[in-house]
Amino acid sequence: MDVYRRAFLRGLAATGFVGLSAATAGARADVEAGSVSVKDFGAKGDGATNDRAAVVSALRASKSIVFPEGDYYLGELGRSIPSTAISLRGGRIRIRSQGRVRLIVNTIEKAVTTVFGVSSVSDLFVGDFEIVDHGGDARQKWRGAVGFMIVGQTGPSSGISFGRVTARNLVAGILVKGRTANRVSGIRVDRLVCEDCYYGVNCQENGDDMVIGSIETTNCNRSYFVYGVTGHRVSVRSMNGAQASADCLIKRYEFDTSDIVLRYFARGTRIKAPHGLVVFEQQPGPGTGAGVIRDVSVDLDVDAEASTGYPVLFRSYTHDGKPDVNQTRNVWDRIRVSGFARTAAQAVMHAEMLPAKRGRLTVRGGLLTDRSVSDAFEVDAVDG
Repeated sequence: MDVYRRAFLRGLAATGFVGLSAATAGARADVEAGSVSVKDFGAKGDGATNDRAAVVSALRASKSIVFPEGDYYLGELGRSIPSTAISLRGGRIRIRSQGRVRLIVNTIEKAVTTVFGVSSVSDLFVGDFEIVDHGGDARQKWRGAVGFMIVGQTGPSSGISFGRVTARNLVAGILVKGRTANRVSGIRVDRLVCEDCYYGVNCQENGDDMVIGSIETTNCNRSYFVYGVTGHRVSVRSMNGAQASADCLIKRYEFDTSDIVLRYFARGTRIKAPHGLVVFEQQPGPGTGAGVIRDVSVDLDVDAEASTGYPVLFRSYTHDGKPDVNQTRNVWDRIRVSGFARTAAQAVMHAEMLPAKRGRLTVRGGLLTDRSVSDAFEVDAVDG
């Protein structure tokens, strides 16, 4: 185990996130009567045969299915052919693996496709899986599959838990969306490992009460991107060489964003000035009024000397993407930042807006801010 990984796990222990595996252990061990193997329905697991029909048949026979060790090809995906490989709906669903299991799809055109489409579920458990899109391209924003697309349009979803999910060449490992009163909530993830993906986790106006023990990203465009959510407890370990405007983006579009605890560990991650590693950004939609980002705590452990971007950045835009700098009506309040950060930027924190009403920012541990931050916030500097 490398020194960065050991340091990261010590940090997880400090936040209390490492107990997630115990929380999902019961579901992982719970192989109840009535579970079926996808191989009993004709799946080969040889990486070449299209096993999608066999998996669908297994799910029709039982809500508790098992993938024995192997590589399962789930076919081509695109706009003009099925865009979703497997759909999950209903209560008490168990998707388990035995040994190393890899699920493979091939997105054949520039489109966002889905390996597992999740909607209107309660009590869903997914075990340890690797998901690969042979047609995915992280250099293109919307070309490839989402590992788990959880949507709220058809009804609320709750009680969703994952073991270890490894994502390669995907648009996102987990994406939650739905501008609706039907909330997706109660998501627990032991560990999400993303390599050569566009996003790690993306929550679009939905996805509350989310706890992730570890998001580990390598060569991804953005590790964590959320807006319109509340109640997140997330740890990110980033080793991203990709160039982006933010690695962790906490944003407000249509709904306010609040109650987020983020532990951010970065080594070698590169963000160019004038952007940032962890960015608080507001861009309220037309007619939605002033935006609010409130009650967010960020603990930094950043050693990224090649990054010229700020470790923490605050900024604001109008709904049509123009800078909203002077006397913006948007509010950032009860923000707390602590930890350690070393980059090529001249300060740890920077603000690119001047709110009409200054919120409160607590800075712990002697992190260096510039004048723009004291102009934008009521700043409390706390030692230790």
